[in-house]
Amino acid sequence: MTRTVQSYINKAFDKLQDDQTFSAKAHQKDAIDYLNRAFDLIRHETSYFRWDSTSFKWSDVPLSLHCVREKHSHMFDDRFDEVRKLSQLRQDFKATPVIKPEPKDNKVTKKHNEVTKTVEEMIKDNQARYNEALDMARLFGGLNVSVTPHLVTNEYNTTFTRCFYYLEGKLTRLSIIMAVAEQLYKDEMGL
Repeated sequence: MTRTVQSYINKAFDKLQDDQTFSAKAHQKDAIDYLNRAFDLIRHETSYFRWDSTSFKWSDVPLSLHCVREKHSHMFDDRFDEVRKLSQLRQDFKATPVIKPEPKDNKVTKKHNEVTKTVEEMIKDNQARYNEALDMARLFGGLNVSVTPHLVTNEYNTTFTRCFYYLEGKLTRLSIIMAVAEQLYKDEMGL
């Protein structure tokens, strides 16, 4: 692929989002780097033909796009308009805001919807399950609890044992099972 000033400018514009913002600071930096590479092409093309025969020193030539000023116009002659355009693009890209796009994955929304149950609904559900478990335990003369343990690895690569507790074949929180057992004990003792 032939590298030209225009190809680097195109690559810089490819880093922009559809709404003409950058999605990350790294994309903004990459776009500015592409503009600097385009400037390097102009600088090197000009240096082979002009700088050896002029009166200014090599160290007078700006090495990066952010160093270019009007006083350097005589170094680039007919290509200074391109350099000015690149310098202006660099300033525009520097001023362009970085706005992270909304996540395409709806994991956050899904989790948010799961958690949106109100506290009252959770209390009512727990109370209803507790009353049902208490009735079943009294009906059968004791608790019929089973446990299913299994290993789980979380997103931080930590492995631990998780247990599911079943009361009469229904998934039940351990706290509810313990409350039912305590109530049965109190009922038997007459407390």
